[in-house]
Amino acid sequence: MLAHPDFGVLTLEVKGGSVRYDARAGRWFTIGRQGEEPIKDPNAQARRASHLLGKALLRAKRGGGERISFGHAVVFPDTRVEARLLRPDLPREVVIDHRDLGRLDERLKDLFRYWFDRAEKAPLGQDGIALLESVLANAFELRAPLAYESAGMTVAQALPISQVCYVRAAIDSRRLTTCTTLDSPASTRSPSPPLPNCRFLYWVHDRHG
Repeated sequence: MLAHPDFGVLTLEVKGGSVRYDARAGRWFTIGRQGEEPIKDPNAQARRASHLLGKALLRAKRGGGERISFGHAVVFPDTRVEARLLRPDLPREVVIDHRDLGRLDERLKDLFRYWFDRAEKAPLGQDGIALLESVLANAFELRAPLAYESAGMTVAQALPISQVCYVRAAIDSRRLTTCTTLDSPASTRSPSPPLPNCRFLYWVHDRHG
C-alpha cells in the first residue's frame, strides 16, 4: 500500500517470476523453478484490497472519507509487458514491469494521477496519512488477567463455552487450517464448524499467490 498526501492511496499486488494467463479457463499461473503453479487473479486481489481499505477508512472516519481517492495496480517485476492492454480491466497504465523499476518514482506518480480525479476527489493530506497510520499501524498490548493467571486458567477455560472459538494456523504453510468450537470437555474436543456468529478477519500472506 502506498499513500501520497497530494493524491490518495494505492494498493499494489506483486507477482514474481514468469506469469501466464489462460483466457479460456480464466486462470492465472506463475512459472518458476518448481514448474507452473496456479495463482490468484492479481488484478482482482489488488482491487479487493483497495476496496477493503476504503471501507476500513470510512468506518474509522465515520462517514467523512468518501472523497479519498483509491486506486490499485499490479507489479510483474521479473517480466516485460509489451501489450498496451492485457485485459479490458488491466490496461498498461496500471501495470508495472521490470523496465518500469528503473523509473519507479515516475511510474508511481503516473499511477496516482491515473486514479486521482480532482473534480470529485480531495487530496489525502496529512490528516489522511495520520488516519491511515491509525488504522494500519495501530499499536496495542493484550494483557492476561491476573485472576486467570493466579488461578492457573487459560482465557479459553475462563470464557463461557458458547463464546469460545479456537483457531489453529499451520505455521509451516501459513494457511488457516482449522476452526473448531470448544463445545465439549477437553478430553473429547474434536473439530467442528465455527459458531454462526464467530468471524475472523485477516490480512493473510499466501505463499501460493
